[in-house]
Amino acid sequence: MDAATAGQIILSDPRARRLAARAAAIAAAVIAIPVVLLLALVVAISTSSSPGTVGSADGIPAVYAPMYEAAASAYHVNPYVLAALHETESDYSRDPSAFAPNSAGAIGPMQFLPATWAGFANAYRPIAAQRPSSYPHVCAPHGCITDDYDSIAAAADYLHQLGADGGLDQRTLNALISYKGTPPASIPYARQTFTLAQQLQAANVTSTGSVVQAPSGPLEARLVTVAEEIAAAQIPYCYGGGHTTPARPSHGTYCHSASNQFVSGTAYEGLDCSGAVSMLLQVSGVNTPTLDSTAFMSFGDAGPGQQFTIWANPAHVFVSIDGRDWGTSDANPSGGPGWAPHTTVGFTPRHLPGL
Repeated sequence: MDAATAGQIILSDPRARRLAARAAAIAAAVIAIPVVLLLALVVAISTSSSPGTVGSADGIPAVYAPMYEAAASAYHVNPYVLAALHETESDYSRDPSAFAPNSAGAIGPMQFLPATWAGFANAYRPIAAQRPSSYPHVCAPHGCITDDYDSIAAAADYLHQLGADGGLDQRTLNALISYKGTPPASIPYARQTFTLAQQLQAANVTSTGSVVQAPSGPLEARLVTVAEEIAAAQIPYCYGGGHTTPARPSHGTYCHSASNQFVSGTAYEGLDCSGAVSMLLQVSGVNTPTLDSTAFMSFGDAGPGQQFTIWANPAHVFVSIDGRDWGTSDANPSGGPGWAPHTTVGFTPRHLPGL
């Protein structure tokens, strides 16, 4: 999706973000490979190079692996970023709604606006000879916005034009921030895609390959940074939203609209209280699967922490960071996660070791 309108689409039609649920089976990989993405620190890994042959571990459909490899090679970007984009934008082309225009007009496996697509429709030509004989979404004539191969090639060219290179580094993260929309609202979505790209690369890289590992930093600072960024994105509240591992905005039973009205169905993608707290912990680098509020009542160590406390009961969960409450609240835009006062009466306090 191009940067001109995506920042608005996040709220007016969150379906455009295509942060589709991944299978719960990846939970073990997520727990084994914690990834912390700090905008100021990612530059430290900028020397990593793009891996060679793309694998199909961790959910990458085998039919698309050679497409990512061909497009990445032609446009000097990381193939696992293309895979991660494909997953977050259209669930690897498995989301039927991706093939009809959303309210902003974005469409296709990589969710391009037609006006943006016009500049990248011919990106497939340098790799035309490598087009597979068959794949799920074929469209003729080629240069078609809903064609898998054409769309993946276009995304690679677009990322390259936005400044991405072959590494999972600061340049690539910045390109994703622009691809996903307008910062600061686009930053959490870009981080999610970047995190997924690292997980996919780590799951598929050979023993002689280069696995990117994000640098570590003080957990308290990471929690504050990620909490700020999720709040800035104004992600709507959706009951049941975010209950995947890793947690990310998804459809729920009902959601809050931008005017904070209940909306049924799947027009919005968002987070509920436990999905939001799970996403905060996971993106900050805490090893945990996505939990519901009841599970958080026994998470970590008993009692309140000095810097960070999880407050949970069977109906709700939120956190306090350095004395400030953060979680889903009607006081926040669209009822989503952000900074807002909460009562602690009736809640069980838990904390992370050392905090």
